[in-house]
Amino acid sequence: MTDLLTAYSTACLQHLPPGLAWPRASDSHMAALMRGIATELTRIHDRAQQLIDESLPSHVIDTLERWENDYGLPDKCTPADQTTEERKDALIQKYRIYGSQSREFQITLCEALGCQASITEYTVRRYASTYGTNYSGQDWAFVVQFNIVLPETDNEDGLKQVLECTLRRVLHSHKYAIFNYVTELESEEPAISYPYNLNIVNPGAEDGINGWTVTEGQFQADDYWGTPHGQYYFYAGNTAQSKMYQDLVIPEAANADIDAGLISLQSGFLSNCSGSPKDGAQVSIQFVDAQGGLSSEITGTMWQTAGWTPENVDDYGVIPPGTRKVRLHFLAYRYGGSSNDGYADEFRATLIQA
Repeated sequence: MTDLLTAYSTACLQHLPPGLAWPRASDSHMAALMRGIATELTRIHDRAQQLIDESLPSHVIDTLERWENDYGLPDKCTPADQTTEERKDALIQKYRIYGSQSREFQITLCEALGCQASITEYTVRRYASTYGTNYSGQDWAFVVQFNIVLPETDNEDGLKQVLECTLRRVLHSHKYAIFNYVTELESEEPAISYPYNLNIVNPGAEDGINGWTVTEGQFQADDYWGTPHGQYYFYAGNTAQSKMYQDLVIPEAANADIDAGLISLQSGFLSNCSGSPKDGAQVSIQFVDAQGGLSSEITGTMWQTAGWTPENVDDYGVIPPGTRKVRLHFLAYRYGGSSNDGYADEFRATLIQA
């Protein structure tokens, strides 16, 4: 605010007429008067910026009620007596919901409320079904059972109400939800099919840089240029180059195939590079064994594509036997100017058959 006040004070003084009657010295009465006027101009400027910021639900303060009206909040899934922060969280959650019937989407909704979850679905019992399995009539084909571990909370009943209401709202009307609250999820390691996308925590900066380890420079979530997916993307600020990485765990079901030399790795992400010359965005890979040993870094393409490129894919060849994690590195490199404009979003690492 101090720099802005100085800028407005200077602008006011520069707009005074010429002549001795209009002194511009910083210790003059005229300069003090201009600082007073500039204080109000600064307040108006800050207020205008606040209204611009409130065009996104994550920054709302004064327009919270208007946003809630637009999104139908509070609704039947909203508990009574919410705090302002809880109201904002409910708004952001509804703003970001795109809707899907996939297991991954429904589990993500549970995780957004702090719960662990798995889904059990049923098939109709037919002739030649395996002896000893549960008998399931025709109606069971439409049953979705949510197995849920609740977090520690002072309002367990309230959390259950919100969770069940939210999940029922996104399920198709012909589906029937069963909620099975447990203390621990049963271990599931289903047979794996390829291609298989490894789990990446926060692949698109929607949660800041959570899940990533920055080793050089800096990264932040930014939304200035917009992105085809979600609201934010990764931005390296004004650094010459910035690096970060994340370790991706390979599922146990894939270990035998990897040890037999049958699996390769591809990486993909969205990039948007600007500047003259264009700045760069690059993914590199290291393979990590069970003891934490690292392979040498395998460098991918330095992408310099303008505008969000739908898919940048690098193929890193056969995964070495014994690999149990993939360390995914990202580099944003500045070729010119002051801003590092090698933006990235929606990282992906995929196991494929070699």
